[in-house]
Amino acid sequence: MALMQQVGKVLFTSNLPTIEKALRREIVLRVRACTQVVRTETLRVLSGPRHGRHYYLVTTPGATAKRGRSRKRPVTGMGSRGGKLHIASAPGEAPATMYARLRQSVKTRVESDSESATGYVGSDLDKAVPLQFGTRRMRPRPWLSAGFWGSVARCKAILSRRAIL
Repeated sequence: MALMQQVGKVLFTSNLPTIEKALRREIVLRVRACTQVVRTETLRVLSGPRHGRHYYLVTTPGATAKRGRSRKRPVTGMGSRGGKLHIASAPGEAPATMYARLRQSVKTRVESDSESATGYVGSDLDKAVPLQFGTRRMRPRPWLSAGFWGSVARCKAILSRRAIL
């Protein structure tokens, strides 16, 4: 929608509203791209190797937990008798993946209005915040901040590209 104004015999046309609309759309697309970059980097961080305690997970025969699921207990020294080796995360490392629930719960969202666009990356799991920041009994296992800082350079490149309208 172009704005037109006639002064004498000269007709002035402004495409400013169209340009503003295109810029807003471009900003939202770039913020969305950045949230995807942060999410991808966060998933990569959650997939990396760990250097904490090593132990084997063995399903206890005949034991069932509440709600009908089998109970898994950490048992050390079970390598030759079966069980799955699990390497826990050390303090300061991203949490080790046992069931991948944290990885599966990482989501993105973009909110925008006429003035700005804001991107969110995170998880709604109850354990996400305690893992990120730690508790009285557990030192932090930063997973989201590691993903964020690992993607800063790519997000800067996305946000600073020249716009082609």
